[in-house]
Amino acid sequence: MFKHALRICLAGMALMFLMACQGKKEAAPGEYVIKYPTHQVGANSSAAANAEMVRTFNEKYKGKYRIEVEEIPGDQNYADKMKVLAVSGQLPDLVYTPDILLDVLYAQGVCMDLTPALNADPQWKALFPEMVLNHNTRDGKVIALPNEGQLIGYYYNRELFEKAGVAGPAKTWDEFFQICAKLKAAGITPISMQTGDNAWCSQLVLTEMIAATGSEGYAFTTSSSFHENYSIPSFINGLKQLQRIWTEGYTTRDSIGGMYEHAANNFISGRTAMIANGTWMIGSFSDPDMGGSQEFADNVEIALFPGDFYISNPFEGFAICAKTPEGQEAALAMLKHWTSAETQLSNLRSASGLLPSGTIEIPQDVIEKNRLLGQILVLSRNGKATRSLSNLWYPGVSDVFSQQLALFAAGQTSAEALAGEITRIAQQNKP
Repeated sequence: MFKHALRICLAGMALMFLMACQGKKEAAPGEYVIKYPTHQVGANSSAAANAEMVRTFNEKYKGKYRIEVEEIPGDQNYADKMKVLAVSGQLPDLVYTPDILLDVLYAQGVCMDLTPALNADPQWKALFPEMVLNHNTRDGKVIALPNEGQLIGYYYNRELFEKAGVAGPAKTWDEFFQICAKLKAAGITPISMQTGDNAWCSQLVLTEMIAATGSEGYAFTTSSSFHENYSIPSFINGLKQLQRIWTEGYTTRDSIGGMYEHAANNFISGRTAMIANGTWMIGSFSDPDMGGSQEFADNVEIALFPGDFYISNPFEGFAICAKTPEGQEAALAMLKHWTSAETQLSNLRSASGLLPSGTIEIPQDVIEKNRLLGQILVLSRNGKATRSLSNLWYPGVSDVFSQQLALFAAGQTSAEALAGEITRIAQQNKP
């Protein structure tokens, strides 16, 4: 009985070992194996694109380099493991650096300076807008590069616009409020807003209101560093303009204290005519599980904010943390492949992410495949990019902004007081 159980146990252990080793093989002579832990697997929206990048890289560099993937499902699980590996000095050659992980790695002195490699390859460098390079620069060194970007404008319901006699999107904020008045007069709530969570939809609108106030506002929303002072005319004037959406009854009652899902549902259900959001929302318009339908999706249009502004928050990218010259060389080849024009277009076609580049010509098939994505890609070519407020403030400011915005929307505090409170928290939380 014991021997039988032991045989079963050993057989099970052997099977587990074989499963663990599945997909792995010994390195060929002269082949460098790149160990690559990644969270972009399984249900992750970038899993298909990541698998394709691995496949094409291994095919391109067969016999020289080979990527060996280690799956770490979950964004936080991945970040936590990288922090542990950083402390133990066992980081992989190439590391994805979301949120604060890049600063954690840079503080430990493990990030390779990519500046010489970028300067030596002008065509590669040209793929990255200055905002992206600045975002990933520390002490004059570019230490990471992304292979995805972000585009945020606003969506509007064409059927509701036509019902109110509105021809199309506003070119100025004055025209925007005129459209809101027309929609309200037709019994249509103009725009989805919310003050809960990080007040995402509301702060997107505020960002572009600030940008349109003039040179000070545009500089404020394109800064490459966090802000400490919000008690400036452009921010205060932007707040006063934003408040009109509540005081003039242009949004839903549940917007004060409401969460993002409420704002999104109000638009998808047809209760509002507009919502500010990124291109990741497009799929939900036709998704029955999200309350959408193909009929609704066909009635949605996308536009840049008044003044031809759009939000393009730069992403943290991939950092090379290899210790040896061989590892650095292999990781650089991988990073170039990950961020090449060919890979960026492949990722765009798979709808996993937008291009960080502003220099790649968008093929017609990409524009035609996804109508709304294609439209904003074309519109953004002649637009002016900004960063959202949430991308420009210190930790802790977001929560205070959300709390204070609820009071502000209800008329219980002034624009000057709100700007002053945000300034106090920003200065309190700066390093």
